[in-house]
Amino acid sequence: MRALLRMLVLALLAAALSAGFAQNPPPPQTYFYHYEWTRGAHLTPAEWARARQIQSWRVHLPAPPPGYTWREIDRNYVLASLSHHTILRVVAAPH
Repeated sequence: MRALLRMLVLALLAAALSAGFAQNPPPPQTYFYHYEWTRGAHLTPAEWARARQIQSWRVHLPAPPPGYTWREIDRNYVLASLSHHTILRVVAAPH
């Protein structure tokens, strides 16, 4: 009886340990420095579609002027116009 109980405990312990190792690690965050993003440059339609609009810009970014919005692309913050996607300012992500 003790041997059966010992085997059961070892099997449960092995299953618990293997379940911990089977989990996938979190994906790395994509960071890419865009040398082409300068004041006056235009974001491509693909970049604009991929960008996420920053709603809580008050935390770490200045207020955007009228007609502009802060967007996050590849962990970089871009202040661009809403109409022509022209870049006014880029805040590169810390890496």
